[in-house]
Amino acid sequence: MRCVSYPGRIYADTVYVTGIAEGGGGGRPVAPPTLAATDWNVGFIDGVPYGDGDVRLSFDWQGRVMTGSAGCSDFSVAYSERRPLLRFGRMTVTRRDCRGLDPARERRLLQMFTGTARMSWVDGDTLLLTSSNGIVRLPSDD
Repeated sequence: MRCVSYPGRIYADTVYVTGIAEGGGGGRPVAPPTLAATDWNVGFIDGVPYGDGDVRLSFDWQGRVMTGSAGCSDFSVAYSERRPLLRFGRMTVTRRDCRGLDPARERRLLQMFTGTARMSWVDGDTLLLTSSNGIVRLPSDD
């Protein structure tokens, strides 16, 4: 049977070890039932690596991507999900002074979180968003 472990990760199986009273999560990770209260890193855009785990998204319960980071700029964007679709609303961007970073690369990432994307799961730990803007691969940060 499924196991929900700390911090809310879901696994396919509950595993019991001989001599231990409490079971734990095991087996393959299962996709979360909602994106609310989940955190993701930006791994790849159209197959090209993006960042080194420092670019992340946090989906909140109020329908906003909070603390989204594109590397040099922070952003916030409204979202709604009706699986398999994820719709993004109006985006707010706060730019910092970041000399030496490629602004085109950052614009490309921000473009990925506009319009509507189709959600699919490589496994419970990796979310793919596919849209007319391309494909972004988001490994879980949990």
